[in-house]
Amino acid sequence: GRGGIYFDVVDDIADGSVTEGFPCQLGPFSTASTQGLTPEDLRIDWGVQGRIGPPGFNCELCRDAFRTDALQTFQRQVSADKLRGYLSPVHPVSLSSSSKAALGIP
Repeated sequence: GRGGIYFDVVDDIADGSVTEGFPCQLGPFSTASTQGLTPEDLRIDWGVQGRIGPPGFNCELCRDAFRTDALQTFQRQVSADKLRGYLSPVHPVSLSSSSKAALGIP
């Protein structure tokens, strides 16, 4: 089966009223552009169009995505023409505008 860990982002963490303990000690977080990979490199099996929510999506990076030295080294280590993975389900963002701004969520 598939397993994983997820963390909810909630307003009391985003607005700074909760600053200690788990999961706050994991941050701070920020968004960053990928180096070497483009959105076109990720092939996603979206399944039913327009579906939001569980169970998530199968995906893969094909051979042509491994163009940097670091990615080529990684590809050799996993010995695969394709790297298969699984994306978490997409959920609507329900945070307030101020919380999204504080967390860097567009």
